[in-house]
Amino acid sequence: MTSPFLQQVNNTQEELVLCGQSFIAHPSGALLWPSEQALIVSDLYLRSGYSLSALNQLGNKSQASAQLNTINTLIETYSIKQVLALGRSFRRLDDPYHLEASDMTALYNMQKQVDWIWVAGPMARQLPNLVGGLRMVKYQQNGFTFRAMPRNVPLTHEIAAGMYPMARLSEDNYDFDESLCLPCFVCNRKRLLMPAFGGHLAARNILGDEFLPFFGYDDLMIQVVDQFKTYPVPKVALKVG
Repeated sequence: MTSPFLQQVNNTQEELVLCGQSFIAHPSGALLWPSEQALIVSDLYLRSGYSLSALNQLGNKSQASAQLNTINTLIETYSIKQVLALGRSFRRLDDPYHLEASDMTALYNMQKQVDWIWVAGPMARQLPNLVGGLRMVKYQQNGFTFRAMPRNVPLTHEIAAGMYPMARLSEDNYDFDESLCLPCFVCNRKRLLMPAFGGHLAARNILGDEFLPFFGYDDLMIQVVDQFKTYPVPKVALKVG
């Protein structure tokens, strides 16, 4: 019997199976973990008046509020019990002090509803108490390890932020005039790298050499995030550069 959680998933989002566990690549750029009622976001870069959204490279004063509102909507829609915020949730360590009071209130209200964990690598030890939640260098749950940055060796059961994966879709394979760059989830069924929820100014093409240490020459599963949906893209349909 399909769980109530999965009944809410429609054709705008795609399932990813990682080490036997089912995850959902959501069009917001977040990852849903149905069996754990968990929501995973990466590289938020929260700062009022400074943040960028995953699908909008132009920052404006509403972006931090918009990102927090998106997370809150996902919490309510999917009955989320846990939020894992991986990577650089703040661009600088003083950014939490620049959040609008309304944004801090929204964050605190969500933390009353869910277990909130900042998985921020070495930066976790320096995050101020005012951000609430738990601050972890890395986090392990149900056999998976969550990191702010992936380990630079092939391994399994890892979900990580910090690489800003981007897929460059070739105009030869899709119906547009020039190649299109989109943030993406990328995995080899053993480990997964998350797209940045807070923008992709530092996006890296997943065909670049910097991804080779993480996946070797394994076949990759690529789910691009394209405004209102996510969908799989074969590696042969991508361009380098």
